Amino acid sequence: MINILNYKREPNGKASGESVMRGDSPLANPYRVKPWGEYERGETLPLYKEWLEYNYLNDPIVYNEVHRLYDKWRKESSLSLVCCCWPLACHTEILRDFIYKLALLDTLLEGEK
Repeated sequence: MINILNYKREPNGKASGESVMRGDSPLANPYRVKPWGEYERGETLPLYKEWLEYNYLNDPIVYNEVHRLYDKWRKESSLSLVCCCWPLACHTEILRDFIYKLALLDTLLEGEK
């Protein structure tokens, strides 16, 4: 299971997991929501999905970080993604679903062997 945590809502303001926030991760959402940026919260999610899909294929840093998280999740059967906006609409949901899709693809490819 991949959990999403809000670091502000955890004891002592520290969530145990993989931070995917700006300044901490190459998988941070580059699209800032108002009032810190130009986008409404709902507008950033489709933009982030496109960004993730493109950069997964074209940026080795993004590719490697996605696979580091994927491998950790597969090895430990659990992964916590940490951000500051969850439970509001958050890019961590897009990232979690992307990792689940990679797992599905791996399962399908394994079945073909």
